[in-house]
Amino acid sequence: MTAEPGALSVSLADVNVTFEAVRQSQLGLRFLASRVQEVHALSDISFELEAGQALGLIGHNGAGKSTLMRAIAGLIPVSSGQILVRSQPQLLGVRAALIGRLSGWRNVELGLLANGVAPSQLDEVCAEVADFTRLGATLELQVRTYSTGMRARLAFAIATAATPEILLIDEALAVGDQTFKQRSLERMREMRSRTGTIVLATHSLGEIEQTCDRVLWLESGRIVEMGTPSDVLGGYRSWVQKQRRNNS
Repeated sequence: MTAEPGALSVSLADVNVTFEAVRQSQLGLRFLASRVQEVHALSDISFELEAGQALGLIGHNGAGKSTLMRAIAGLIPVSSGQILVRSQPQLLGVRAALIGRLSGWRNVELGLLANGVAPSQLDEVCAEVADFTRLGATLELQVRTYSTGMRARLAFAIATAATPEILLIDEALAVGDQTFKQRSLERMREMRSRTGTIVLATHSLGEIEQTCDRVLWLESGRIVEMGTPSDVLGGYRSWVQKQRRNNS
């Protein structure tokens, strides 16, 4: 059952994620030494989201966005702190799990059943997914023959056919044509109206402005700022422009 609007959906308290990485020093083609180094991927992350809210994650590559999404989804353990979720989050990325040797249709059927669609409703919902993807006869082909954009369209349509309580989208709208992106944003707004909680990691600030009511800016695994799009995006744009000037 979907939570009532305003009910607590996601809660993070002082979350830290630390990895161990091997650092190797090298001279020409010779490795001279190796040592284990701790990498602090996330540091002291705390925030809460309510049902019906949509949070946009921003920050440069390596800021910690994907790590945060995977931690919320329960795919990687936290080193300290606590993550509480109302229900199991569904993570959707550009490499979403599709079975390449099966047809698009078969992936739709299996994906919908895994997401809790009743067998009695399967034919109807499959038709709705097919219509949203606009892949037509391509759904009869093996998914391994699809382009990255086609796979993204199929994965997004499956993931959002039934409204999950918590949907995490990691750059999944960064591929495909503009028409698909716009239709995907419209679907996310519909999901919000059904009180689903959405976390969207993207480099497209326009997508965030159209979809999200909260923004979290991450850099080096730490929160720089969190607030409404009007509060956060202006400062982030200025920071990006400054970085570009410094690197030019």
